[in-house]
Amino acid sequence: MNTQHVYTLENIKLTEYPPSASRVKRTFEVCTLLIVVHGAGEIWIDNKSYYPNKSGSVLFCNPGTVVYFTEENGHNQGLLLYQLTIGAYHRLELEDRVVYEPMQRSLYENGEVASQCYHQLKEIAESMELMSHEQSASSSFKLQMRFNEMMSLIAEEYEASRQELSRTAIERAILYMENHYDEDIHRDQLARMAGLNSEYFSRLFKKETGRNFSKRLTEIRINRAQEFLLTSRASLREIAERVGYKNEFYLSRKFKETTGISPSLYLHKPKRIASVSSHFTACLLALGVTPVLAKINPFIKELFKGSLQEGSTYTLDLHTFHFNQMVAETSPDLILCYDTYRELGELKRMAPTISLSLTKLSWREQFRFIAEIVNAEEAAKELLDGLDEKVEQARKLLVDKVARHETVLIIEIWKDKIMVIGDSGGRGGQLIYKMLKLSPPQLVRSELCAGEWYKIIPLEELPLYAADYIFVTIYEEKGGEPYAAKIMSSEIWNNLPAVRKNRVYVNDHGTFYNWDPVSMHMQLELLMHHFMS
Repeated sequence: MNTQHVYTLENIKLTEYPPSASRVKRTFEVCTLLIVVHGAGEIWIDNKSYYPNKSGSVLFCNPGTVVYFTEENGHNQGLLLYQLTIGAYHRLELEDRVVYEPMQRSLYENGEVASQCYHQLKEIAESMELMSHEQSASSSFKLQMRFNEMMSLIAEEYEASRQELSRTAIERAILYMENHYDEDIHRDQLARMAGLNSEYFSRLFKKETGRNFSKRLTEIRINRAQEFLLTSRASLREIAERVGYKNEFYLSRKFKETTGISPSLYLHKPKRIASVSSHFTACLLALGVTPVLAKINPFIKELFKGSLQEGSTYTLDLHTFHFNQMVAETSPDLILCYDTYRELGELKRMAPTISLSLTKLSWREQFRFIAEIVNAEEAAKELLDGLDEKVEQARKLLVDKVARHETVLIIEIWKDKIMVIGDSGGRGGQLIYKMLKLSPPQLVRSELCAGEWYKIIPLEELPLYAADYIFVTIYEEKGGEPYAAKIMSSEIWNNLPAVRKNRVYVNDHGTFYNWDPVSMHMQLELLMHHFMS
C-alpha cells in the first residue's frame, strides 16, 4: 500500500477583527493559516502572545485550536488578515481504489511559521483571494498552484528552522561535553537535555559532527589529557580522574587508540605546533623549533627566515583574520595561544590547546614553560643565561652614562593615540625598567609598574610623564606615522626635557615587538647604542 500526503485549499477569505477591549474567542475546527495584512493587536495561541504590528505575522492553527484576538494598548485599529482553511489528507493506494483519509497528526506546531518569507506569502494570498472569486476551471487550477507554492515556501522555512534547532541542540550537547568531560556522561542523558529521543539524537549527532557521540567524547577527553600531560606534573592516575576515566590503565588504552602512541611516548615526541601569537612563534624559533603554522611579525620573519623556509612554515601576519580556519586546515598536534584569545573554545575542538596567561606569567616564565613543552630546557637556560650576562655588562656601562636621578619614558604612537608603556608590556619595557633597572617617571611608576601594560593619554598630558630619555616606537600599520609627525612638530613635544637635550630615540616597532631572548638580545644592543652615543 502506497501512502502520500495531500494538502488542499478548502477556502480563503479576508477577515477583519475590529478593535475590542475584551478578548474575541475563535475556535478553528480544521487546519487554518492566518496571514496578517495590517492593523495592530494581540493574538493569543496556546497561552503565547503575538503582536502582528511589530512585524508581519503568519500563524498556523491545528484543528481544535482556540485563538483569542484583542486590541493592543494604545492601538485602536483592529486586525485584517487572510484566513486559509487547509485540508490535510493521507492518500492511500489500495488494490482496487484510492482512498483519502484526514490526517490525524499535526502538520505544524501551533503558532508563528515562515516569518522570513512573510511578504511572499502575503503577495500569494492576495492573488489567491482574487482568484477565489473567479469561476473558470483555469482559475481553480491556478489557485491550487499558488496554494502549492505557498505551502512549499512554508515547508522549506520550517525545515530550515528545524535543522537550525537541531544543530543548536547538538552544539549545546558538545559544549556540555567540553565543560563536563570529567563526569559520567551518557548518550541518553544528552538526548534528554536536547529534548530528542536517543536514536534520533545519535543520528543527528553523527550527521552534524561526522562522528558518533562516544568517539567525540573520547576525543575531548584525550585532548584534555594531552594538555594535562604537557602542563602539569600530575600522575597518569590523577590525569585519568581529571578527564573522566576510572583509572590510568583505561586512559592509556584510550590514549593509544586515539593517538597511536602511549602517553609516555607522546611527551617526548616532536609535535607539529600552531602558534597563535607572534611572541610564542619567536620563542619556538629561538629554541630551534619550527612551527607548522605561525603568526609572525616582519622582524622575526626576517631574523629566522632560514628556519622558516626549511620547515615549510605557513606564516600569517599580525593582522590576519580567520586564523582558526588556517589552524583547522593545518591539523597541528598542538596549539599555543594566550588565554585571552577570543575563539579559544573553537581551537580546543581542533587539537590539544595550551593557553598561557598574558598577565600572570612574566615573559621569562612563558619562555621556560614553552621550553618544557618542546623538551628544550637546556637550550632555554643557555639563551637566558647569555642574555642575563649581556644585561649585567650593559648595567655596568650605564652607571657612568645615566645618572641615578634620571628617568626614561617609553611611548608607542598609533593613529590619534599615544600609549605610555609600563614594565610588562614589551616595546623594551621589561629590558629598560626590570632588567637594566632604569627609572621610569613617577607617574609611570605609580600607574603602570603594578601590572598594567600601558596607558593611553592625549598629547596634552604628555608633559606629566616628562623624562630625561624618551624611547619611541611607531606602529605604521595602525596609521602611526602621520600622528607621530604631528606630535613631534608640536610645541608641547618640543618643550619636553628629553627633546631639548636631544635624547629622543625612535626604535623599529617590529624589532621591539617580541620578548623572546633572541629578540631581546638585539633590542639590548640597539638600546645600548642609543645610550652610549
